[in-house]
Amino acid sequence: MIIDEIAFAEARDVLGERFIQILEYYCEDAESYLQALESAVSQSNWTEAANQAHTLKSSSQQYGVLEVAEIAKRIELNAREGNTPALAHLAEELRERLDVALTELRHRSAVTA
Repeated sequence: MIIDEIAFAEARDVLGERFIQILEYYCEDAESYLQALESAVSQSNWTEAANQAHTLKSSSQQYGVLEVAEIAKRIELNAREGNTPALAHLAEELRERLDVALTELRHRSAVTA
């Protein structure tokens, strides 16, 4: 399950009328965070990779994008611990899951609007 229905519904309830607009911001921001994370990994900037992963993890949790949040958490922990061999693979996995999640979220926001 790419999106946790309970967390998604809670975000919708909390944000009310602003939900669609803020969800669109999340989609835009998530792509930016991922690009910055991928750049940091390619440059072996582990501090920046951890920071971008942390931000993506937190914002993804808010909308119930829990698979993305979990992978971002693993990237954050590996980067902070200096366990760098797995980071390129995790970043690739994150891109794949985020692409699926963003497609689903954009579909839901179009249906809801």
